[in-house]
Amino acid sequence: MGYPNIGIMGFGKMPADCAQILLNHQVKVNFILETEESPFSSLEGLCSRNSVVFEKTRAKEAAAYLNDLEVPTVILSINNNFLFPANIVRKENLRIVNFHNAVLPSYPGHGQSIPRWIVYNGETQHGVTWHLVNESIDSGNILCNKTFAVLDTDTALSVMMRSIRVGIGLFEQWWERFLDFGFSGIPQADNMQRIYKSPMQNRLYRKKDIPNNGQLDPGWDFDQSIRFLRSMDYSRLQVVAPPKIAFEHEMCSIKKYRVEKRLPGAEESAKKENVGQAEQTYRLNYDEGAITLYLQKSKEGPSRDEDLALALGRRPVFPEISH
Repeated sequence: MGYPNIGIMGFGKMPADCAQILLNHQVKVNFILETEESPFSSLEGLCSRNSVVFEKTRAKEAAAYLNDLEVPTVILSINNNFLFPANIVRKENLRIVNFHNAVLPSYPGHGQSIPRWIVYNGETQHGVTWHLVNESIDSGNILCNKTFAVLDTDTALSVMMRSIRVGIGLFEQWWERFLDFGFSGIPQADNMQRIYKSPMQNRLYRKKDIPNNGQLDPGWDFDQSIRFLRSMDYSRLQVVAPPKIAFEHEMCSIKKYRVEKRLPGAEESAKKENVGQAEQTYRLNYDEGAITLYLQKSKEGPSRDEDLALALGRRPVFPEISH
C-alpha cells in the first residue's frame, strides 16, 4: 500500500519512538523538523541512521518549510509547541495530526502543563487524544483517544509519562488511520465521552500556568495540600520551579515532602506545628495525617524542559512517599 509523504514535527523521545514505529513497518519518513532546542537530540540520531531529512527549525523557518510543500503530506505533530498558521492549515495537500495530552474537548492548551492540573484539580480519570489540526487550538476532529485511571498517589510526572506511553500505544495501533486523507474522524462535539469532573476542565491551559502560582498555602486542607505538592512533583526533572512556602518570614523552596496518613483511632495533634527550624523542615498536621516539608531558601533560575531527559532516554526516578 502506498502512503503520502510523511513529516514529523516536535522534539524529545516521543516523536522519535513514533518515527521508529513507522520505520519498523517499512514506511518512509520524509523529514523531521525539531521544533525545540535539544542538546542531545534523539531525533537527529534517528534521522542520521535512517537517511531521513532533519532540520532544527524555529517557528518562522518551520512555517516556510511547510508552505513550500506541494505534494500530499501528512504532518505528525508530536510533543510540538509550534502553532500552525492559518495559511498552513488551509493547504489542501497537508493533513496535520496532533497528539494532545487530554481527552478533548476538555483540557485544551499546552500539553506540558495539563498533567499538573489533572492532579491539582483532583481528576480520577485522564487520557490522550490524536486529532486533526484546524485553525483553532485543539478543536479539530478526533481520530482516536484512550483513557486511564488517575491514582491518589500520582504526580505530574507519573501522569505525564503514562500519557506518553498510552499515546505511543495508540500510534502503534492506528498509524494507518492517521496517514489516510480519507479518514476524518469525529467532531469533538460528537464525543460523548465525559471523564473529567472538575469545573476547570474547559479553560485553556498555557505552559506558564501553575497552581496557585507555585505557592503552598498553609491554610489549605490536607487533601488540597497533597494535590498541590503532587501537581508540582516532577521528581528530578526540573520542568517547573520547585513549589514554595512562606517560612520564617522568607519564601522557601520545597525540596521534597513526606505524606503520612493518620491511622483510624490515632491521637489527633495540633492543626500545624513547626518542628524543625534548624533542619529547615516544616510539619503540617491535620486530622487526617501530616505533611513534612524539607525546605531551602528560594533561588530564582531557569527551569529545564522535561524532554532533555526524555530525549536522552533516561528513566525517571519517582520519589518515595509514605502513606
